[in-house]
Amino acid sequence: MLPETTRKEHRGFWRQIRKWDRRIARTSDELKIFRMRAIRERVSIKLSTHWDAYIKAPLLAPDKPAGLETFLEEVGL
Repeated sequence: MLPETTRKEHRGFWRQIRKWDRRIARTSDELKIFRMRAIRERVSIKLSTHWDAYIKAPLLAPDKPAGLETFLEEVGL
């Protein structure tokens, strides 16, 4: 239902989140963990923003199908 580019971008954010989660789990240095968590949080914010702007909005308010009612509404009748 969604365009392929939107799905790929959304999956890319999830891949980055999982990548940083794996790196955080393998690292024992607290300073590196702190930095990596900050990076992961930024990617998570991007994911949330992408969800709200490109996925959630079209699902909640889909375009009206082309029909007589839509035509009459556009014309103002």
